Amino acid sequence: MDPDDCTARQRVLIADDDPVVQASLRMSLAAVFEIVAEASDSAQAVELAAVAKPDVAIVDVNMPGGGLRAVQGIHEVSPATAIVVLSSDELSAVVRELVLAGATTYCRKGVSAEVLSELLTRSIRARAGEIAAQAAVGEAAAPA
Repeated sequence: MDPDDCTARQRVLIADDDPVVQASLRMSLAAVFEIVAEASDSAQAVELAAVAKPDVAIVDVNMPGGGLRAVQGIHEVSPATAIVVLSSDELSAVVRELVLAGATTYCRKGVSAEVLSELLTRSIRARAGEIAAQAAVGEAAAPA
């Protein structure tokens, strides 16, 4: 999906084991984004990402199976999906590990819907830019 295309809503996967957090995210984002799937553990998040191919996935760090496993799996099955890690913890080593595994960015739980919406949109654009840059490098390296 073209992140600058205003006619189509960007597609979101929500992965969090807390049903209250899931419902809150769904309600706060549904006006701007299309919620295509909701998962409560890392295995389910990866399975749903493989099918739904969302533009962005919101992944809880501490859900069953672990946020790291979800990030790695989503990145593998849906490489174009931007991944925003969501947690109440801010341990820099954990955040660094998640970004190295494929997360686009990190966000603390409890941010406003406006801030989260902007972060999701920026993350989608950043991921699209990374993919375009990788393609350009691949084309430049291809033998003529």
